[in-house]
Amino acid sequence: MYRYMNKYLILILLQMGISSALRAQETTPADTLYFGFSESLQFLMENSQSIQVASHQKEASEHEKKATNAHRMPKIGITGTYAIMDDDIEMQADLSEITEPLGNLLQGIGSLLPAGTIPSVSLPTDLGLTLQEQQLGVVMGTFAMPIYTGGKINAAHGAAEARLFESEENLREVTNQQVTELVSRYYGVQLTSRVLKIRQDALNNIEKHLDNAKKLEEQGQIAHVERLHAEVAYANAAREFRSSTSDLEITQSALQNTLGTNQHIVPLDELFIATNIQPLSYYQDLALSNSPLLGQIDARRDLVSQKLKAERSEYLPDVALMGGANLVDYQLTSLAPKWFVGVGVQVNLFDGFERSNKIKATKSQALQVDSYYSKTTEDLKMAVQKLYQTMGKAYDEFQSLNTTEDFAKEYLDARQKAFTNGLATSTDVVDAQLNLEKVRIAKLQAAYAYDISLASLLQYCGASDTFDQYRN
Repeated sequence: MYRYMNKYLILILLQMGISSALRAQETTPADTLYFGFSESLQFLMENSQSIQVASHQKEASEHEKKATNAHRMPKIGITGTYAIMDDDIEMQADLSEITEPLGNLLQGIGSLLPAGTIPSVSLPTDLGLTLQEQQLGVVMGTFAMPIYTGGKINAAHGAAEARLFESEENLREVTNQQVTELVSRYYGVQLTSRVLKIRQDALNNIEKHLDNAKKLEEQGQIAHVERLHAEVAYANAAREFRSSTSDLEITQSALQNTLGTNQHIVPLDELFIATNIQPLSYYQDLALSNSPLLGQIDARRDLVSQKLKAERSEYLPDVALMGGANLVDYQLTSLAPKWFVGVGVQVNLFDGFERSNKIKATKSQALQVDSYYSKTTEDLKMAVQKLYQTMGKAYDEFQSLNTTEDFAKEYLDARQKAFTNGLATSTDVVDAQLNLEKVRIAKLQAAYAYDISLASLLQYCGASDTFDQYRN
């Protein structure tokens, strides 16, 4: 008697736990967001941190490209200088060779004339002139403009354009990745919620079967072991239900993480099978012409090409127009010019073979990029083919399971009626119920696999923004 009481107590506790789980699923938080896929996609674009990071990188590249335009413009500035030297700059002249003969001449003339006619004069023997005082200051306006750089400016401008294009392709790639992640998690919540509903229906049906088995046992129509089998089936169904509840919580958290929100998300759009799929060759061609992965490699190839041009320009002279004018000066010698203009030329004659080795290294990088492009092209074609075939398998499985589901429903009805009439065992009924549950879940999983494969296929093609078109 005690053994049977324990079993009934366990059964009651299981029923109480399941009822609590069902009530928790039915409770809707006040901050729940009901999203169709289009709404969730718009929310993703506005809130995804990964997309924001890539977008800021693109903005930085745009400003860097604008900055290279300044290389062709003149540089106008103001420089100021104040200096103290150890002494004045002076010029000393020896006049003795002139003044001594002149003095002797004057004395000779004076001796021939009456006394006092020519006054006595002392002539200097040297002369000192200050050219620049010890302290000086000057404020000067300067001007410089490149005339010829051997292609350095064009190469810098081309490299900036390549980096901008690379950042644009990176933004496309990140956006496509985020869309694929959204599809995975949005429809992941839809899948787990639908599976939970199937588990709940199965649990309710097995509970009814258990109640029916108890009544038939009391009437002596079935053996005690049949009722025990129904209890075991009910306990297993309750465990599967709790497991599905945990799965839904996990996928819900993942979706909230992707969308960057703490609000509960309820997906409104169901899993689907597209009807407007193009041939495999269409997607392979689209991937080769539109993939952001290949776009980034193209940008890297252009960047290496511009780098090679810049390094070759090191063999050519740099020519620049320059000039300056004094705006304000302090104790600056009047001998200094007030303004100047000129042309400067710089040529590097020998650098220890640095330029030639850099050119060789850059050529090797170009070959490396070409090889990487070829490999990525083949990888893309194979990835697209694999995903396309996965979609085909999921489609075939989904269609096959439609027929299997119809049969499983009819078979379960027949087993339930037979059990009531004593013509089938509890095992027959439970197996039929579990088979229907299995078929329904497999059908959902096939649709989910199809949708994920489609999203990944479009990501490789650089066409994730067209995913919505396949749902209609």
